[in-house]
Amino acid sequence: MVERSSKFLLIVVGSVCFMLILYQYVAPGVINFGSPHGYFTEEDEGDIFPTPDPHYVKKYYFPVRDLERTIDFQIKGEDVIVFLHIQKTGGTTFGRHLVQNVRLEVPCDCRPGQKKCTCYRPNRKETWLFSRFSTGWSCGLHADWTELTNCVPGVLNKKENKQKNQSISSRLTSLAVTLDFKELLHSSVTHQRERAIQRRAKREGREEEWRLHWGVLDLRYTVGRRGTGSDRIRSDSPCVRVCLGVGKSHRKFYYITLLRDPVSRYLSEWRHVQRGATWKTSLHMCDGRTPTPEELPSCYEGSDWSGCTLQQFMDCPYNLANNRQVRMLADLSLVGCYNMSTVPEKKRAQLLLESAKKNLRDMAFFGLTEYQRKTQFLFERTFRLRFIRPFMQYNSTRAAGVDLDNATVQRIEELNELDMELYDYARDLFQQRYQYTRQQERRQQRIKNHIQQNHQGLGLGVSLWPSRGRQSVVSALEDGEVEREEGEEGGRTEEAGSRLPTEDYMNQIINRW
Repeated sequence: MVERSSKFLLIVVGSVCFMLILYQYVAPGVINFGSPHGYFTEEDEGDIFPTPDPHYVKKYYFPVRDLERTIDFQIKGEDVIVFLHIQKTGGTTFGRHLVQNVRLEVPCDCRPGQKKCTCYRPNRKETWLFSRFSTGWSCGLHADWTELTNCVPGVLNKKENKQKNQSISSRLTSLAVTLDFKELLHSSVTHQRERAIQRRAKREGREEEWRLHWGVLDLRYTVGRRGTGSDRIRSDSPCVRVCLGVGKSHRKFYYITLLRDPVSRYLSEWRHVQRGATWKTSLHMCDGRTPTPEELPSCYEGSDWSGCTLQQFMDCPYNLANNRQVRMLADLSLVGCYNMSTVPEKKRAQLLLESAKKNLRDMAFFGLTEYQRKTQFLFERTFRLRFIRPFMQYNSTRAAGVDLDNATVQRIEELNELDMELYDYARDLFQQRYQYTRQQERRQQRIKNHIQQNHQGLGLGVSLWPSRGRQSVVSALEDGEVEREEGEEGGRTEEAGSRLPTEDYMNQIINRW
């Protein structure tokens, strides 16, 4: 009886251990007994990202400056990430990752029932993220590159100036209490007397003290009525801003976006419109104005286009779904915005495509919907931010459920000819960036391991920077790394040449297990 119970207990314990081990492989990063808060550590992260395909054939040449993306993102400074959200590219999921899944010193405050989250910097109440789920559609519904680049600076300045004015007012109140504000404000000091004080302060080396007091005295001219506690303090006074050290510093904007296979994106938008979506409140602002009804006619009559067939969707020549990704990434000012008569059709198409390629290439980061884990990897390495949970690849989409014949697919590709070319360009740049970044990380890790082994053999401590005596060893490792890299990049690879390349991690995990 005792033997039976012992065997049963052993089987139960073994089964539990097996399930825990299997769960760690199937859901990496979701649970980690060695990391606090369920975060995956640096060592665990490398296992969840696919190995670059060693047989990938490059289509375009990109210099190192286009492949290397490492940004010193100052979340406590003035840097802002701006998310350009193109319809039906998985932007909603990615946008939620940005506000709910990034490991931050001060996480975004996302409350149930509210569509927007508050994403403040760790050191002050200013936003570091401009997106749908942080600032809302402040520049219009699904604003494009032309709208965002002309709108974002002004919107943020307006919001943050309001917050700064409130902050300055509170600082002035504290300063007034410290320096006996009422006595200074009610004193009968004339303009000549103030100049005399200034000259005397300079002679006695007390200029800084004078400047501080001068800021308070200058309030005589910036407060409506002296001595009343309800008076509004004008914080835009030049002297007040100088004396209190308040000024606007330079702000950097880092634009990011997601792209998707044009055929899948087009079908997904059709299904979305078929269910009643319109996006008719989009502004399409360009060169300071919105397009006229003649420049941008509607494809339907009534409140929406619900119930439309795919054929009807394709037959509308004004459908903004056609080449949407190129249009939303290009500078529309180059072609007269939505006025088709400004530039000939062929030249217009070429200008838009080249502009979209340039803007995409110059963006701080872009990802591809079909490569979720690679998108996560590149974002983390670009901004030096880490996600709490790994991205998941969902292959079951509404677009994937549409059965199409070859003629229909060809028709969609013709309607989205510019998007097809842009996506081909973007995918090659994306894959090269991923391969380059992984190779750089592997190279640095091997150099680090080699130095550690040398130090351990000599009984020395490990230094972060190699000394001059070891420069030859490091150089030799770096030189030999390039030749060995492609030959050693084996293991997990991705599909190549298919229309919808995806990352089937479950199969990889099962095979590996």
